[in-house]
Amino acid sequence: MSLNTYKVIDDFLPDDDFKSFRDLIVRYETSNGQTWPEYLTSVGDVGIEKPIITELKKESFKNKNDLEIFENFTNLLSNNLTEYSNYKVISWKQNIYRYKYKSGILLHRDSDGSNNLGSTRLGISFYLNGEWKQNWGGELFIYQGGENKWGYVTENNDDLFRSLKLDDVITPRPNRLVIVDGPWHKLNPNQSKNNDRLSLQTFITIRPKHKTKPKIFKGKK
Repeated sequence: MSLNTYKVIDDFLPDDDFKSFRDLIVRYETSNGQTWPEYLTSVGDVGIEKPIITELKKESFKNKNDLEIFENFTNLLSNNLTEYSNYKVISWKQNIYRYKYKSGILLHRDSDGSNNLGSTRLGISFYLNGEWKQNWGGELFIYQGGENKWGYVTENNDDLFRSLKLDDVITPRPNRLVIVDGPWHKLNPNQSKNNDRLSLQTFITIRPKHKTKPKIFKGKK
């Protein structure tokens, strides 16, 4: 695994499957909430609105067909994570994120807070809007640098800001999947009053698989 990398996959699902999956996600959206760290939407004199979040679990789905559609997506996602085959999955969480007008996420890293015993956290976004126009905002900004800095920003993080360099700006194009492994990033607030930005977020905490070391027996002296 390489820290501070990201990958973009366009047209992740066939067109018909994408429409079916999007309809499925919207049907199960309940806005059941989630604990939200303040630093993701409020730092110093900067403040934006937070997204509306629905947690998804297997038991969320009411029939086998819906569960099968969701599991097919999850299996396809797993198949695109082969570079992490030597890592053990510690946790796998999936949430629906709905960004209304002026909602977004400030600068942060997903990996921090998950580094116990060498573990890290992947943040994976799947964009579900049928269309998204450039003027609507909602872009994902990816930065390089700041590897040794803690995973959120305070008002006086001038040294962090100086260490970061903008690497990419990713628009939430329909049927686009983005895998973020470590780099600093932020989500530009939605600028559309009439169109919510919709995505499925998957957070996977992983840890290297440790090989069992052979026991060495020493004879008595």
